[in-house]
Amino acid sequence: MRTIYKYRLPRDGQTITIAEYIIETDYNDLNGALSKIRYDTKTGLIVYYNDTKYEFLLNIKKGVDELLCLSSSVLKVDDLERFHKKPLFHRLSWKFRQSTVLFNDPTRYVDVDDDFTKDLQGGWGVGTYDDYFLRNIADMIVKISEFFNFKKEDILFYGSSMGGFTSLMLGTMVKGSMVLADLPQLYLLNFGHFTNNVIEKLYSQYSEEELAKVTYRFSFMELMKMENYVPDAQIFISCRPYDIDTQYLQFISDLYELFKLENNENNIKLVIRPIDNHQHMNKRSSIDYVNRRFDDRNLEDKNLEIKKSLRRNSHLKTRLAEKDLEVEYYSQLSFSNKLFCGLNSYIYLILKSIRSRQSISTNLNLYKILKNSDFFDLGYYLKNKNLKGTRFYDSLNPILHYIFFGINE
Repeated sequence: MRTIYKYRLPRDGQTITIAEYIIETDYNDLNGALSKIRYDTKTGLIVYYNDTKYEFLLNIKKGVDELLCLSSSVLKVDDLERFHKKPLFHRLSWKFRQSTVLFNDPTRYVDVDDDFTKDLQGGWGVGTYDDYFLRNIADMIVKISEFFNFKKEDILFYGSSMGGFTSLMLGTMVKGSMVLADLPQLYLLNFGHFTNNVIEKLYSQYSEEELAKVTYRFSFMELMKMENYVPDAQIFISCRPYDIDTQYLQFISDLYELFKLENNENNIKLVIRPIDNHQHMNKRSSIDYVNRRFDDRNLEDKNLEIKKSLRRNSHLKTRLAEKDLEVEYYSQLSFSNKLFCGLNSYIYLILKSIRSRQSISTNLNLYKILKNSDFFDLGYYLKNKNLKGTRFYDSLNPILHYIFFGINE
């Protein structure tokens, strides 16, 4: 365990302490490492998996059941040298009410050549051909959330641009979670900055057939199809012509694909920001939208509980009304009327069976069985067939109506 993690912010170069201590662990002992994390303390977590270093910043707040996972955007060109082979975490100084997990994309560390890692502004989590880094990050975030008892529906992935893309991908892999994506890329192969850097350096040696096996890493739509799942996502899009031409038009034209997916109960909400540039939301707006996503989810859960409660109460009221009708039916029968009703019912059954060319003995046996068992719910039948005021209520047993009219419905 190392203590004190100092970090130079990519925007202004200011050096700040972002973690009180750092824990390093192998993936197989991740739970053991998580048991050492203190609540309400900023903690660095380094996990080694398949010879790759995955870096996280955690701030787990005691008594808080909301988990916010923050994805980073690309590095500015001026920051490339300073962050060469160093972790990148955005929004470090922002104060969120939620517990937070920030992660670094190790794609920037891949040893193709020194120039590649020095010039790479972002990796979009695609990893190497043989190892999809973002899938591993999703798995680690699930393990972190389960260890600290966060429900999937209380996890929100948030990011802008490249971070918006990785948030959408993570939200698709971590089923049940939420996504808030600001100006994300949706199709990386249509995005020149990506293809000219990551694809050219990491995947150029592979054939079209080989690339076809991993295209889900480069497309939000393809990943949804592969996972057979639509995430609960809110996506902010701009009016910038380049984004419309390379990203949004294709996404809208591909929307019919979502109807084919098995798990398509969630909604993807597209919100148009009236801007013609790639300017991300400011801190105040971002925090506000993050809080709203959690608040809206909580409100949906409460409304669902209210609806369930109303349905339960409605069902109870219906059952009480049926029982009241059953009690009323028996109470209005005097002793002499019971005898008359019983005798009248047998006469009716015999005559009706003859006229209907049905077996008298079969109908008599059925009548006796239903009279002496709990299979026939008298109150339910009286209410649903609206028999009050008819001869099957006043002078005949309602079971006769069921035998001759209701049994085949």
